[in-house]
Amino acid sequence: MTEVEAAKLIKVLQEAYPRSEFSEGRIEIYTMMLADLPYPAAQKAVLKLIATSPFLPTIAEIRKTAAELVDPLPSVDEAYEAAR
Repeated sequence: MTEVEAAKLIKVLQEAYPRSEFSEGRIEIYTMMLADLPYPAAQKAVLKLIATSPFLPTIAEIRKTAAELVDPLPSVDEAYEAAR
């Protein structure tokens, strides 16, 4: 994602979590650590986390959720069938 796209996501997080402090350092770290994600996946992850979490999501939570949305794990039954 571009820096402009990362800035959009951070702005969404700032608006959704107004009690969280967004220092210049935090903004820089979030931008740096999310930059390699595809924007659509990161955007979906951020929106999902806003809908389900009362607290500001960590970088790790955003990355994990984005990965699950892009390449979801199979269900237990699907994995069992694939292994057979």
